[in-house]
Amino acid sequence: MMQRMKPGTIGGFGGSGNCDPDRGVASSSFSHWDDDTFVTETLRRHKGYEFTVIERVRVDGTHLIYKHEITGPGEKHDEREIHF
Repeated sequence: MMQRMKPGTIGGFGGSGNCDPDRGVASSSFSHWDDDTFVTETLRRHKGYEFTVIERVRVDGTHLIYKHEITGPGEKHDEREIHF
């Protein structure tokens, strides 16, 4: 995925992951820019279930906007947006 640079930002992207097979849990994530929105995508596994969390943070005028989308087993989907 290609990152679009904004003035005053640092290049590159980050990612992380962890796994605990004894507990049956794991996660991996990476972050990137999508125009003026900072996006973090996380894939989680919990005791045989898998779900994805996508978080978006951006500024619109004087508001900070946080949005998350969760997609889980059976393609169940939920999303919320909060304006600060």
